[in-house]
Amino acid sequence: ILVAYKTGKLVEVALRSFEKFKPDDLDITYFVVENSDETSYCSDLVKINPKVHFLSTPAANGCPGSIANGLGIELAKKYITTDYTFLCHSDVCVTSKKFFTELENKGNEGFCVVGLSKDTIRTGAAHASGLLVSTYILKEISVMPDASFLQSAFQGLDVCDRLTEYCKDNNLPVSVFSNTHNDISLARGLEGIYKDMGESCGVDRSISD
Repeated sequence: ILVAYKTGKLVEVALRSFEKFKPDDLDITYFVVENSDETSYCSDLVKINPKVHFLSTPAANGCPGSIANGLGIELAKKYITTDYTFLCHSDVCVTSKKFFTELENKGNEGFCVVGLSKDTIRTGAAHASGLLVSTYILKEISVMPDASFLQSAFQGLDVCDRLTEYCKDNNLPVSVFSNTHNDISLARGLEGIYKDMGESCGVDRSISD
């Protein structure tokens, strides 16, 4: 599930990166949720993969970002039939085949939530910008943010934080990969362009185990 807001070009880049690095035997069904009435890029996405389902939630237009993101996920999750669901923002890009193998390994190890980064100011939850979650858990609870979070980012739960909290409350395993968002010094140990970007470029880089 990828939730967007008038970012058609970014969505296209994201989907092309998934398609470029996915295993040949992996069949992905995409749900792209546009939180506005901007639907002109829908036809371009189907050209990337015919299994792109485009949903629109114009009612979310003008809502705070976390609410809009949550509304999009809540809409799309009704249609998921796979055991696991990957949730992400529109400004993501897969850069290696390891993305798929590492997530598959984590799923096989029994982790119910696998994050690519984590929140740093509230509960340490797997961040909604990119996470794999058991579809059962995704459908069992709401991903909407707390009202208190909307008053202050330092309190309450943000969108999707509740997935991690549910796992903690029920003693279910959660894993989060290292990410420069959580430790900017990790950028020094990277190679090539991922190091050349620098530590404060604004691009978070998730690092495999």
